Amino acid sequence: TETTLREGFDELEKLHTGFLAGLQVVCSDMWKPFLKVIRQRCSQALNVLDPFHVAKHLNEALDTVRRGEQAKLTDKAARKQAKGGRFLLLKRGTKVRGLARQKLRAVLASLGQTSRAWELKESFRRFWLYRSPTWAAAYLREWTARAMRSRITPMKKVATMLRKHEDLLLNYFRAKRQYTNAMVEGMNHKARVSLARSYGHRSFKVLKLVLYHNLGDLPEPPCSHKFC
Repeated sequence: TETTLREGFDELEKLHTGFLAGLQVVCSDMWKPFLKVIRQRCSQALNVLDPFHVAKHLNEALDTVRRGEQAKLTDKAARKQAKGGRFLLLKRGTKVRGLARQKLRAVLASLGQTSRAWELKESFRRFWLYRSPTWAAAYLREWTARAMRSRITPMKKVATMLRKHEDLLLNYFRAKRQYTNAMVEGMNHKARVSLARSYGHRSFKVLKLVLYHNLGDLPEPPCSHKFC
């Protein structure tokens, strides 16, 4: 939350005087409270929007289109053809090979609107390959124009959101494409897995130790107990 981020910044400032003033780059998602606090507390830093979260919005929009269109199918053959295609659609197109590729083609053939949304999702990957902010901005405007002309409501919403955050999106290229939240997202995933396995822990202290071991890859003793 906004309050949590403010408290985190305050703690960092207590530990290291002048920490916020020394920040040069801050990587975040497009959540308004985060952008607001970053703008207020470290306005001199370049606020980079993380590609992972942009891809997440595109995937959610695509899945919304797929669910809506698949629910309207009345032909049994078409429904069978479209079944089981969710994760293939969300996966990067270049990573789908062999029999999975054939299945993906069948799903796209049976769902016309979903096929157009999938093409928009896949084509946006080109945006992150540019090096110049000027050329990246030109491609972003061309892509959002295509998304708006598609008349696919979920994709139009994403296009509108990206237009509103165009300047922040271009900060990724101004920072030489060196900053993402990939490491933090990986640690978050490890933390969630640790929490899912935490049944039986009787105190937060034990859970904290488990998180330290999983996230920090700390050495473990050869035996759990002295009598082992």
